[in-house]
Amino acid sequence: YPTWKTWEYFALRTTKSVAAFLTKSQCWRISTGEIPQNVGAMKNLENLKISGHRGLVGTLPPSLFELSNLEFLYLNGNSLIGSVSENIRQLTKLIDFRINDNSFNGTIPDAIQFCQELEILDFSHNDLSGTLPSGLFELS
Repeated sequence: YPTWKTWEYFALRTTKSVAAFLTKSQCWRISTGEIPQNVGAMKNLENLKISGHRGLVGTLPPSLFELSNLEFLYLNGNSLIGSVSENIRQLTKLIDFRINDNSFNGTIPDAIQFCQELEILDFSHNDLSGTLPSGLFELS
């Protein structure tokens, strides 16, 4: 489980064994295990970056898609599995979504078209199949 601490500034620190992301008043450090099921409790979170931690395993918790203020979501270079939920439609402010270099399977959800602010999308180097959702080509 994550370790919480109080901080008075924003920062992101990454080492080989620990990823730390700081919000205005909290610090979450994670290096192995799964993304906590209660990640959605950080309602004001705009940037979530957990990259390059092969010890990070499991699926995307449903509460992740409750982070409606999320603009940047980087989960690349981990060992995550499963599929991306159709609930991605709830991340309407998402600008940059990177889940490359994991082991996701299934298809890219059609609901991705509801992420109207999306500028960067990287699903490469996963086990995805199917065709690209037609709504992707309508994003501006």
